Parts: sequence; C-alpha cells; structure tokens
Amino acid sequence: MRTIKFRAWDSDINKMFLPENIGRIHFYPEAKGITTITKHGDGISMNFKLMQFTGLSDKFGKEIYEGDIVYVPEGYGGDLLYKEFIGIVDYDPPEFYINQQESIKKTRKWYGQEYGWDELEIIGNIYENPELIK
Repeated sequence: MRTIKFRAWDSDINKMFLPENIGRIHFYPEAKGITTITKHGDGISMNFKLMQFTGLSDKFGKEIYEGDIVYVPEGYGGDLLYKEFIGIVDYDPPEFYINQQESIKKTRKWYGQEYGWDELEIIGNIYENPELIK
C-alpha cells in the first residue's frame, strides 16, 4: 500500500514545507485554499499548494511528488521508442503521469507502463525551479 503524504509550497514566503514539517492540513470548502498547522508552530496561510507523494522514487532513491520536474532518459515503452525529455509529474485519478509539454498547444501524457519510474531523475520542481520548464 502506498504511503499518503504531502509537501506544501507556501507562495507567501516562497518556502517548501516537507512532510515531516506538516502536522495537520485543514481544508475549507468555502475558501480557495487551505490552512496548515506545522509541527513547529502555527503556520496559517491560504496560499499553500499541496503536492502528493506518488509512492515512488527516482533512480537515486529520492521521493517523487506531484510538481516535480523530471528527466526521462531515452528508452522503450512497450513497442514505443521515445527520446529523452523533461516533464512534470502530475496526477489524473487514479494514476500519476509525466506531462511532456512539447508546445503550448500540445502535451503528451506518459504513464508508468511506458517507462520505469526508477529510471527517472528529479531535477527540480515547478515552484522552486520554474526556469527548467521554459
């Protein structure tokens, strides 16, 4: 069974809160955000962006979360040969996938059956390293 955990980006202070720093997450349907209470005191904000843990790790054992920017090496997926690319880990229930943004109008979703998640390398995330996806 996959471990359910989150990390959170606070856009007010440009800081990433890792799972070990998050005590509780409160969702407020009437608000367009969340309030989080951290283990190191009350960290109240309505501008957190949550990123869920995929349950998987990259080739170096680093945990993969939604919003991670990953390098996918060239390889085979089923009968498909694909070239290396950089993509963003995203979630479309019930599974995680890598969104390869080939152009503004065209994207390609790469699912786990097309490559091994343990072959990926995390090179950043969309909040701390947005320049990697431009």
